[in-house]
Amino acid sequence: ASILNKVGVKTRVIDTESDYVSNVVNMERTGLVLAISYSRYHKGTINLLSHLRKNGYNIVSITDYPMSPAGKLSDYCFCCPRHSHDYTVSSLTLNMLLNIVAIHIGMQDKSGLINRIRQYDEVTQSLGHYF
Repeated sequence: ASILNKVGVKTRVIDTESDYVSNVVNMERTGLVLAISYSRYHKGTINLLSHLRKNGYNIVSITDYPMSPAGKLSDYCFCCPRHSHDYTVSSLTLNMLLNIVAIHIGMQDKSGLINRIRQYDEVTQSLGHYF
């Protein structure tokens, strides 16, 4: 969500069940739902996607298997492998895909992108975020 916001795509992260109702009520139907769901598919995510699908939202999922529950509920599905080793999870493929999408979107309006980056830098400097 952070990288997409930086290139001008209004995003909202819904990652807990308590976020579902208040965020869904305020979502525009013209928006795109980007769902990220990997095996041991969370029931809350699948229930939310099912609700959104029934209500006409456009859904794109990023998941690990084309026939995953999220993939079945989506208009489009990208499959990105995820590897687990010793209780750690690598989501490198997912992160790279999102970065590539964000760069492509940002390059559609280069001057707008440069203005947003400048504005981001100005705000972070005025708030003293970095040394």
